[in-house]
Amino acid sequence: MPLFRSSKASSGGGGASALADLSDVTISSPSSGQVLTYDGNGWVNGAGGGSSVAIMTQTLSAGATSVTFTNIPTTGMYSVDVYTSMAGLDYNSIDDSVSGQLTITYDAQSVAITVTLRIEGYSE
Repeated sequence: MPLFRSSKASSGGGGASALADLSDVTISSPSSGQVLTYDGNGWVNGAGGGSSVAIMTQTLSAGATSVTFTNIPTTGMYSVDVYTSMAGLDYNSIDDSVSGQLTITYDAQSVAITVTLRIEGYSE
């Protein structure tokens, strides 16, 4: 299941100032090009598998309430960012129940809106 970033800002604070200060991170013999991955018990360093980025754009017609993107990754790990051509417009929901598809629902608008997905995938 993908991770969705909200347009709402979050505030942070506190926390560790070094990876070694985190209780769920174990770093063994770090070397250039390694990444952190979750092994089911905690975060460990290992070889990076690389990443790829795809940009997809659809038009949400005036009066419409949803737009569907196809060819969404179904394996591996990836994150999805959602952007629109209307400042401050946030989606109501995202449905990923159909394999390879994301349907994003909005309140109806009086003008057409461009919806763009930025999908970053990580190979293992």
